[in-house]
Amino acid sequence: WKLWVGALEIVKKFPLFGCGLENMLYEYAEIGINEGRSHNLLLQLAGTTGIPGALLYFSGIIAIFWVGLMKIKYWDTYAYMGMFVIISYMISSMTGNSGFYTSGYFYIFVGLLVLSIWNIREKQEEIALAKIKAEREQKKANKKTNDNLNNNSNNSSSNDSNKKSNKNKNK
Repeated sequence: WKLWVGALEIVKKFPLFGCGLENMLYEYAEIGINEGRSHNLLLQLAGTTGIPGALLYFSGIIAIFWVGLMKIKYWDTYAYMGMFVIISYMISSMTGNSGFYTSGYFYIFVGLLVLSIWNIREKQEEIALAKIKAEREQKKANKKTNDNLNNNSNNSSSNDSNKKSNKNKNK
């Protein structure tokens, strides 16, 4: 608990730019804490990079998460894994030292999620093109059917007129 309170003190002291990366140890030492990390990623980032840096970091993660959620009906295995990893990472980063021991794995899975979203977009384009192609083929088939019906009706009306003229000749 004292790590979080200490981190808030550092954020108050350096709100815009933070105390600098890997400098929390020195700032903590000034307030009597013998530790270098806050064990809370939000407070760690706000303390070392300032509030704008923490907001930028989390807004990027939230943006990737949001785009993934908007495409949920097209998810593949990688998308499910990526979303699970993002949620797990965010939960663990609120109580652990996640910037230190899991960030490499986190970025690998975020990369997989981004690739998956890219793949989803390509799938959506393929589906849209297939629908357009099917609509064109349906229009062609409808036109062909209408042409056949028109030809048949023209033939039947000409046959009817031929029959009438033959009847008139026979009279």
